[in-house]
Amino acid sequence: MFAKLITSRFLHIRASPEQASMEFYGGKSPKIASVHQFGLSEENRKDGKKIDYPARPLLGFTSEDVQMIEEIILAHLER
Repeated sequence: MFAKLITSRFLHIRASPEQASMEFYGGKSPKIASVHQFGLSEENRKDGKKIDYPARPLLGFTSEDVQMIEEIILAHLER
């Protein structure tokens, strides 16, 4: 559904020694992404009616992802 939205064209990665983040940027993509990620409400542009969207996460971690990240971090800290 959002194949193009999750490409590097619409994602911005920030990193510092304290944190790392990935966020949507550019035009309407941040608004569209957050509405669908968190299941928010939006007004229809044509008639002004409120539309409730269910949460359809675009970004997230599987349990395998979390395990892999933990292993990488622990290996790095043990050096």
